[in-house]
Amino acid sequence: MKRFACIIALFVLTTQSAFALLSPLDQNLQEFKAIFESPELKEYLKTSEVIEYICHQECHYVIATNEQEMFVEVVYQPTDRLGPRQFNLIFHKPKPKGS
Repeated sequence: MKRFACIIALFVLTTQSAFALLSPLDQNLQEFKAIFESPELKEYLKTSEVIEYICHQECHYVIATNEQEMFVEVVYQPTDRLGPRQFNLIFHKPKPKGS
C-alpha cells in the first residue's frame, strides 16, 4: 500500500513539474496572439509594411518592419498559480529604422 501511495505521489509531482515546464511556451503563444490581434498594432503599422522580425527580450518585444521598429512592453499581473500569467500590453510609437 505504501508503494502504491508513493507511486501516486510521484506521478502527481511529476505532472505538476511538466505543466510548469510547458508554461513558458504557452505564455509566449498567448503574448504573440494578443499582440497580433491588438488594434494598436494595426493602428501603428501601415498595411504596406512587411514584418521582418520579432524579437522577445526580458519584458518586451521588438517588432521590426521594412520601414520602422516598435517596442511592445508586457506588464505581468501578480499571480500565485502555475501556467500562463495574465498581462497587459503597452505599445510604444514606432520609430523609423536606423534612428
